[in-house]
Amino acid sequence: MRQVTYFLSLLCSLPCVAFALGILALDHVIATRNVFKILYHFLLAFGWGVPALALVLVCFLASGFFPQSRLVASVLILLLDVAAVIVILASPATPKTFSEALFLAPAVISAALAGFLLHAEFVQPSGPGQPSAARISTHERSP
Repeated sequence: MRQVTYFLSLLCSLPCVAFALGILALDHVIATRNVFKILYHFLLAFGWGVPALALVLVCFLASGFFPQSRLVASVLILLLDVAAVIVILASPATPKTFSEALFLAPAVISAALAGFLLHAEFVQPSGPGQPSAARISTHERSP
C-alpha cells in the first residue's frame, strides 16, 4: 500500500515540476538575450541534463521498493512539490482564475500523499522486526 502511494505521489509531482523547470529555463533564455549563448546552454543542458534526469528518475523509482529510501525520497518529493509551486506562483505564469489554479492540484495531491507517507512511517513503522499496531493490540488481549 505504501509503495502504491509513493508511486502515485511521484507520478502526480511530475507535471508541476516539469512546468517549473520550463519557467526557470525560459527565465534564463530571456536573461541571456544572446542566440548563440542560448544554443550553447541548450546543448550543454541537453548533454548533461538528460542523463542526469534519467539517473534521478531511476533513483526515485528504485527507492519506492525500500522503506528507508522511500522515506527519504518522500521528503524530497515533498520539497520538490513545494519548490515547484513557489516557482510557479512567483512567475508571471501565476494562475489568475480558479480553473487555471487547478493545474496546481497534482502538486498539492502529491505533497499530501508524500506527507501521508511520512506520517504513516513515523506513526507505524513497517520495517522488519517492527510490530504493527494490530499485532500489539491482539497480543495484549490474549491471556
